[in-house]
Amino acid sequence: MIDVTHSTQTFKQKQKATIIQLAEAIKNIENIDGRLENEDINLVTQIASSTSVGFLSIASKYCACHNQYLYEKDDYLKYDSVVSGQIKYWAKDYRAYYNRPERIIDNNNLRYVTEIRQK
Repeated sequence: MIDVTHSTQTFKQKQKATIIQLAEAIKNIENIDGRLENEDINLVTQIASSTSVGFLSIASKYCACHNQYLYEKDDYLKYDSVVSGQIKYWAKDYRAYYNRPERIIDNNNLRYVTEIRQK
């Protein structure tokens, strides 16, 4: 479902890895629920690298959806080519991608905007 609703296009990679292989890899991760609840962003990289194809997009979207639906939290950024273009970041390093919006806010002195939105 994540593949279709979030346009990850994972089906194009099926000759290298399948959604079933990715689901098996996710299922076999120890303490995945606890790690998601506690915003372990290393989990995205672990899931993405669990197959021969770097599924960073679907891994980040899986973590974001799991975190949102089970814990009503918004701790994960979805790695997406559209967002990457907007924040001018195209590398495949999730930690750097995750930290990029904060750096943009700080570098452009936009902290007051986020404070206003929180009120």
